[in-house]
Amino acid sequence: MKYNYEQIVSVLKSASLLGSEVIMNTFLKTDINISLKSENNYVTDADINTERVIIERIKKDFPNSGFICEESGNQTSSDSDMSWIIDPIDGTNNFISGYPHFCISIGVLINDKLVSGSIFNPISNEFFHAVKGKGSFLNGKKIKVSSTKSLSDSILGTGFIMSDRNSIDINLKNLNKLIKGIRSFRRSGSAALDLAYVACGRLDGFWHLDLKPWDIAAGAILVQEADGIVTGFRNEDFNLYSKDLLASNINIHKEIMDGLFKNE
Repeated sequence: MKYNYEQIVSVLKSASLLGSEVIMNTFLKTDINISLKSENNYVTDADINTERVIIERIKKDFPNSGFICEESGNQTSSDSDMSWIIDPIDGTNNFISGYPHFCISIGVLINDKLVSGSIFNPISNEFFHAVKGKGSFLNGKKIKVSSTKSLSDSILGTGFIMSDRNSIDINLKNLNKLIKGIRSFRRSGSAALDLAYVACGRLDGFWHLDLKPWDIAAGAILVQEADGIVTGFRNEDFNLYSKDLLASNINIHKEIMDGLFKNE
């Protein structure tokens, strides 16, 4: 089936705006209902309600879609080759703590191929989107990854899965390998926003372990369509179920990989 990508982007934006109303009506309130999914892995009513509103909006235009969602899981469809990968609040811990750095992330699959995606920051009102073969955009203006040429001039982003102690230990070792060779690093608590920031050049690169498809789907296509590169740590082809992810401009990609495997 052929799809109108202008319609897809319109739905991405509309669904994100509706979702952001739920988020911002809840942000900074003291009576947020918070549940523990697993150790250091929280969910709020805002996550659940935002996801519901987003799905309802998408179904108005694409009623037979399948969904891969952080909170409600997978909803398959035998009547459609289209699936939407949704993280209603990427950065839930930030949201809970009143730290204004989180986003709505939505990726679009057609025939299991990533073809579009969006990331919306409701705090800054920034809407990032990408369409395969058409480029990446921030509030309608085309964006590109940075042109930084060396690791020593780079600002990199990373993150830690705080519910996974083994992953923390591994990534602390990764950070130790890289930190003396870079200009600076950031750990923001939202992998999706970090990838959007790589796409628009605010970060030069980003690496992370053990992310889920809803964390990376939209961000990965944003970086790719902004002339960046997204792989595994050993330069493996990107896929949504990779154990590790490395995204950067092309100039420093190999330097980051070399740094991650220094002394091995």
